[in-house]
Amino acid sequence: MFGVFLVLAAAFAHPVVTSVIFDSSHLLVQLLFTSLLAGWSIWVGIAISARSSDVRVAQQLSTFASLPPLALAALMSLNVIAPTLGLALGLGAALLVLDALGWRAVSLLFDRERLVTGRRSQPAARVNAGGSPRQAVGERGPTVPATLSLTRKWGGVMQQGRPFEILLDGDLVGDISSQATVELSLQPGRHPLQMGSGRRISPTRECDAAEGEVVRFWCRGRMLWPLYLASLIKADLSITLRRG
Repeated sequence: MFGVFLVLAAAFAHPVVTSVIFDSSHLLVQLLFTSLLAGWSIWVGIAISARSSDVRVAQQLSTFASLPPLALAALMSLNVIAPTLGLALGLGAALLVLDALGWRAVSLLFDRERLVTGRRSQPAARVNAGGSPRQAVGERGPTVPATLSLTRKWGGVMQQGRPFEILLDGDLVGDISSQATVELSLQPGRHPLQMGSGRRISPTRECDAAEGEVVRFWCRGRMLWPLYLASLIKADLSITLRRG
């Protein structure tokens, strides 16, 4: 597109205009930085899209990530930073290194199945909290099941309307909406518990339950933007899950 613009300017523009357009510094900036900045925006956009299932949050984070190059360009245009050939070549080399690192990082983050389906493949086995609890008969006779009481508190950077999936022993056993409480029956013993929402997950917590005990946990989305941004790299920082 820039080449087409140059051809049209040379053919139809006034000589005074063409003398400004064909300035060597302008040509260097366009040829050196256009492709490098485009590559930066592509890798940042793919990285955020691979980890965010909310379109609005992805757009906001992509805009936020584009601010550093824009800020540098603004400082140069206002002559706060004097543009020189050495500075241009140095910035171009730095952008080239960042683009190469971004390509490598995005290759590791990209998960085609999760990007298409929006969720992990887990066997669905919902538990009816109001139904009759199961009883396991062992050598000691019938056991009294324990109860997991899970509360989702209000708040968090992530979208409030999206339910959290409840993963117990690695299986999907239900979901919970914002400001709701769900009770599930479970056998006494130790059970890994985790919350998930698309590509967002919580750390795995151990749910130790004795016979007849009510074990209480609470969860919600991360309240601080820095932790939410860090969750794009480490997914289990997205959701808070604690006992109490």
